[in-house]
Amino acid sequence: MIIDCHTHAVPLKLAVLLEEKTGIKSNRQGLWNEEERLDAMDRGKIDKQVLTYSAGKDFYANPDLTSTCARAVNDGLADICRKHSDRFLAFCTVPLNRPDQAIAELDRAIRELDLRGVSVPSNVKGVTLDDPQFHEVFAKMNEMKLPVFIHPVDRDDFPQAWRFFRLDHYIGWPVDTAISLCKMICSGVLDRCQDLTWIVSHLGGPIHSMMARIDRSYRDGRAQKRPAAYLKSFYYDTAGPSHAGALVGAVHTVGADHVLLGTDLPWGQEGDYVERALACIEEAGLSQEQKELIYSGNARRILKL
Repeated sequence: MIIDCHTHAVPLKLAVLLEEKTGIKSNRQGLWNEEERLDAMDRGKIDKQVLTYSAGKDFYANPDLTSTCARAVNDGLADICRKHSDRFLAFCTVPLNRPDQAIAELDRAIRELDLRGVSVPSNVKGVTLDDPQFHEVFAKMNEMKLPVFIHPVDRDDFPQAWRFFRLDHYIGWPVDTAISLCKMICSGVLDRCQDLTWIVSHLGGPIHSMMARIDRSYRDGRAQKRPAAYLKSFYYDTAGPSHAGALVGAVHTVGADHVLLGTDLPWGQEGDYVERALACIEEAGLSQEQKELIYSGNARRILKL
């Protein structure tokens, strides 16, 4: 069995809402296309996918609209999952800039829509997730013992030098994920939220290769343990596109029991992301037991399948 734990979907309900209310047009490639998605899954022999929406600058463009946007996302994803319950499950999105409304939507999405976790961006309009304004929402996620998928989004304050050749996207985004998570660790947020299961996109960016260096931040922070202790408890998906050497490093650092298959569909759908995601695992010299954990065993455990 193969479960793809890193995919995206922009429901039509959200795209229409954003265009009508803000004038923002959703990237056409990101719009949900059932036929194309099922075809890509079948070609890659992918049995199930976890659908998510990344709430970036478009989502937060109008602060007063985010709750409505979140409902549109979650209703749209739930519709897809109901129609193809054998192929899809989804994580919800909540309006982090409106804590009371975020908590209410979180409860609705999990208990009424049967969504299986929550997707959060690496920052909300440049503010990382350790900020006190988000504490109440993460406390609720922790109370519900949810899987939390963190995915990078753009930020206006990336250095201008990073903006060349889309390096802000290719390098800066995964770095932003790592910074946000490490600030949550060092500030003590994760000591108060110990029942969250973190799924980190893009193999965690620089986390595995720099874990020993990151660990030194222990002396400057307020965490109860060294950062590596938290980082090794997270799960990391293989979306990137990644390569066998990076996967070997991740498996060596955190173990095959903390790695998940991810393709990043539909981004790269016109290329070879699915083929590269699968080849990354097959070419890494892993045992059959390790490969089975990455392909589906870990996901079944996290998602209670």
